[in-house]
Amino acid sequence: AAVTALAVLFCAGHFCLYHLYREKGIVAAVFVIHGQRVEVRALVDTGNRLYEPISQSPVMVVEQAFIKQYFKKEDMLKIRAVPYHSVGKRSGILYAFPVEAMEIKALNLRREKVFVAFYDGTIGSGCHALLHPDMLR
Repeated sequence: AAVTALAVLFCAGHFCLYHLYREKGIVAAVFVIHGQRVEVRALVDTGNRLYEPISQSPVMVVEQAFIKQYFKKEDMLKIRAVPYHSVGKRSGILYAFPVEAMEIKALNLRREKVFVAFYDGTIGSGCHALLHPDMLR
């Protein structure tokens, strides 16, 4: 009975954390880049509809100033152009790179080969990334 109660409590806690993060829209994510773990606060951006054109993988947007130090010169060979349009800008191109993985520990979630696009501005609210909502599935 105690094991069952513990399992139910764990599942309920996970469910509550999941909905809390979804409701607030902020998650603590970890990127794995060249074997190095990089922690970032990310805002779940329900308006993010960026997909890498070849693989159709969702793309997460990260402040360039925050993440560029973790990439190596040879990563330039893996660059992918991701077209976008936004409020105030009819069209543009973001440059995305694959990272080894992205994890959200609180949700027990790990995604392999995640595309991260460099954003030249700041995101704000203490966040350095915009998480694509499809990455939470």
